[in-house]
Amino acid sequence: MGVILVLVGIAIALLIEFFKSNELQEWMERCLFGALEEGERYQDFEEEMEQFEKAMRALGLKVDADEADGVSAPALLPQAG
Repeated sequence: MGVILVLVGIAIALLIEFFKSNELQEWMERCLFGALEEGERYQDFEEEMEQFEKAMRALGLKVDADEADGVSAPALLPQAG
């Protein structure tokens, strides 16, 4: 009986995680190349970048490379040299 309850709990947790929306997914849908209609997209570049930074912070990634501590955002491509 206990095993069944554990399996049901795991299944519920997985369903919640699967259907939960996140900030990056929302940003991708509303950006310039997103799937939403023109009126539902970001109206200007500044708003789009502000929401992108918010989505990256929600993921735990640092976006602003100009801060005084010298730590920059992770590079997506390897740097030559």
